[in-house]
Amino acid sequence: MAMVNREVGLESSHIVDAFIWWDSIRTFVDVGGSLEEVSIALANSFPRLHFTSQDLPVAVDQASISVSQDISNRVTFMIHDFFTEQPVMGADILQRLIPELKPGARIVIAEYIVPPPGSVSKYKERSMGLAMAELLNAKERDLDEWKILLKNADENFDFIGMEQPKDSKLYFIEARWNLSKLKSLSLLEAS
Repeated sequence: MAMVNREVGLESSHIVDAFIWWDSIRTFVDVGGSLEEVSIALANSFPRLHFTSQDLPVAVDQASISVSQDISNRVTFMIHDFFTEQPVMGADILQRLIPELKPGARIVIAEYIVPPPGSVSKYKERSMGLAMAELLNAKERDLDEWKILLKNADENFDFIGMEQPKDSKLYFIEARWNLSKLKSLSLLEAS
């Protein structure tokens, strides 16, 4: 996957520039961070942010070597398989991690999104989906499928929006863990 992260259109600069709210958060947990280009790029751009990069042992070993001294006190590494329960309190990820999500937590998903039929060439429409099927026995989703996935993970996830930065192949899907829905549910259960 590290090779894919270096492909034109997949550079970490796209996520650095995609959101205006980076300065409003303190901790960023990158689940499946690979060689950690994203956390390193964000750490270089936002000096108040602290990062925990989680991945399998081989990726953590390789990534920890690439962090420069000037940001090493803000970028830490943790061995973690994201198919198991999340060990970091307040980490912003989906279903298995819901018990640890803090109210208002932002979820950012960097993914390919299947374009609407006819909006791009047939090759572009199908190429990533075929690669996902062949390599991972998986599929790419369109925007509506991502919204459904968030709601199926939990009704308390609110879809905020989606953006594709200029020259990026990835879209950034933003969702939020909604405290008001949790409060409403608690009030209903109490009555």
